[in-house]
Amino acid sequence: MRIYIIGFIIAVALIAFKALYLDSSHIASKTDSSNVFHLDGNVTASFDMKDTDGNSFSVLQYNDQFIADGYDNNVVIFNFFGTFCPSCRAEIPMLTDLKNRYGDKVKIIGVSVDDDLSTEQLKEFKNETGAEFSMSIGTDRLRSLMCATLPEGSCHGIPLTVVYSKGKLQIFKEGSGSDLSYIENIIASVEQTK
Repeated sequence: MRIYIIGFIIAVALIAFKALYLDSSHIASKTDSSNVFHLDGNVTASFDMKDTDGNSFSVLQYNDQFIADGYDNNVVIFNFFGTFCPSCRAEIPMLTDLKNRYGDKVKIIGVSVDDDLSTEQLKEFKNETGAEFSMSIGTDRLRSLMCATLPEGSCHGIPLTVVYSKGKLQIFKEGSGSDLSYIENIIASVEQTK
């Protein structure tokens, strides 16, 4: 067991080192002819995801940046949640309100961390809670890589909300909260720079 823990710590340290010390000065640009991003440099991870409505999209990691397909110049919110988590459920109306107010200026991706959850079960959960944003079944790898770019000691619980603008980490919040105004401030600042 001790060997597995040491191996895990080494793997996390390597990911953190790579994310912190490799050149991240290149930015993503989307081609006009397809939904494929062309990056100046290497994509360190790519996740093909499908939401409960059957829409496919990609999440790309480039060093410490995360970019959602088609939203490289907008705000992208990853909300890691569990269907079993009361605090996670409590955030859904607030996230839905953000999506309704800001429309295409923001991409909200709810990422379930449930074990053995089917797409149909997630769809039922989405309908039951009234969520009006993308929900997908996540992978441990996506969450692990994203957590490796956050400050040490983060990522121990859910809900976990991570906000990126133009691929760069803006803020993250672990645990529930009744106030998402910090996200609204980020959206407003992105709109001012356009």
